[in-house]
Amino acid sequence: MGNFNLLIIEDDLGDLKLTKHAVKISFKDVNIVDCNSADKALTFLTAENNSLDLPDLIILDLNLPKLCGLDFLKEVKTNEKLKHIPIVIFTNSNAKKDIRSAYENYASGYFRKPSEITEIIDVITIIINYWQNSLKY
Repeated sequence: MGNFNLLIIEDDLGDLKLTKHAVKISFKDVNIVDCNSADKALTFLTAENNSLDLPDLIILDLNLPKLCGLDFLKEVKTNEKLKHIPIVIFTNSNAKKDIRSAYENYASGYFRKPSEITEIIDVITIIINYWQNSLKY
């Protein structure tokens, strides 16, 4: 299988390192790009001179500075160039309103961040395995 492009949007450096570590442990063919804010990610995704491939999957935290995760989700899912990209929420929030809002705005999945590194690795592995297999075309 060819490379799989992953965009992680996470402002907490510790959570970002754990998520990237989880990806690297389980996958050798995943290219990771990360942004520490949703507005930077949106700029990256919509740049006219973006010579990089669009991500195959976005893993998005909800609680972000400036542009929140839900607003980022709304922006991407209403953009013709980007709306096909699956966005999986990976956040500390277990609030029903957040879960509902995420799915109302076409999130492709919603996962609460586990506290244990082994569980984080398991969840990230499940997410990426699912989307790698689903996006074979």
